[in-house]
Amino acid sequence: MVISLRRHRPIFSCSDELIRFHEHEYRWSRTVHPSTLKPSAFKFKSTIQKPSKSANLNTQIFQANHSPSNHSVVIKLVDLESEKLLEYVSYEINTIRQLRHPNLLPLLCSFVVENHLWNVITSAQYGSTNLWSKPNGIPELAIAFIIRDVLLALDYLHKRGIIHRAVCGSHILINSKGNCMLTGLKYSTSVLKDGRWHSTIHEYPKNSIKIANHLAPEILEQNLLGYNSKSDIYSLGIVCCELANGCVPYEDIALTEMLLDKLTGNFPRPLDSTCDEIRNFPTDIEDLSPEVREKYETYRNRTFSQSFHKFTNENCLTFDSYSRPTASTLLSHSFIKQIKKSNTNLLELLQVNSTKQNNMDTKQNESIDETAIDLGRKLVLEDNGDDDDIQWMF
Repeated sequence: MVISLRRHRPIFSCSDELIRFHEHEYRWSRTVHPSTLKPSAFKFKSTIQKPSKSANLNTQIFQANHSPSNHSVVIKLVDLESEKLLEYVSYEINTIRQLRHPNLLPLLCSFVVENHLWNVITSAQYGSTNLWSKPNGIPELAIAFIIRDVLLALDYLHKRGIIHRAVCGSHILINSKGNCMLTGLKYSTSVLKDGRWHSTIHEYPKNSIKIANHLAPEILEQNLLGYNSKSDIYSLGIVCCELANGCVPYEDIALTEMLLDKLTGNFPRPLDSTCDEIRNFPTDIEDLSPEVREKYETYRNRTFSQSFHKFTNENCLTFDSYSRPTASTLLSHSFIKQIKKSNTNLLELLQVNSTKQNNMDTKQNESIDETAIDLGRKLVLEDNGDDDDIQWMF
């Protein structure tokens, strides 16, 4: 694969003299001249992800500020010496440049500095949804806000022949306005092959071990029937369980067990007081850790709506992919429609849930630093230049 890159020269999808940065559907109030898009124009504030040989991470991610326009951005540095990684990144760049949707994380610009490719991305000040859901999940209405935005993004992608294949909590980022943006398009594929629209795809996603728990059974099975865009709907059902329960389904079992469960139709579900295993779980066991006891007490004292359970289990996690609704159809589901009846927003719901969790933690351990907990859960990166050990999966 040949990639045309020039040193310190931005890569753009347009030839306009002036470029506008975009965040969600809102335009930046200032135009940005290409001459200002150079290394010296960006001030690094904090580290989001460091390279790690043990974790096979060849990228660095920084929170930064574009000084001429005073806009906060995220800069992803990719090592150009890694040909395999470069192939992924070039595919992701080419894919994103063809798309524009308020619920897809936009790539603002790219350019080369020495042996690194700089990808400048819109800053998602509130981080990824999976970190907000820990340790015991988030309220149903907050999940509805998140899933609504993801469905809008998936509907846009599917109508353009793109299967995302990596819908998971860590690929859903929240910006300062409380809007969710889907990322992770390096795992995506197109149903358009050789000028034809194919009804099914048989290509298995590369480097998919990180997202295996979210993959649909028809992808994991790798049979002659293949899979289609409905596989993203199954992954969305896994995300519903992830956000509701505060943990990724199947994360505590072996991959072979996970595969067997999925192929036999044994799917997870949002845990609450209606689940027999929760009602009958003995929380008085002596060697039970406080964290596990608190988790099960939380599950036992809450009840999700029947609409949420049906949306997750009867629609998204149906084993037969052809029985799953499309993203467009799910947008009119009663679970999503409850948003219209509310007079709040996602950020307020997350703040209330975080405050409530902080109070519970303080009661258990008076020595816990509330400020540190709050910052850790909010993922608001301060301007003090300290390194934050936070990993986002772009």
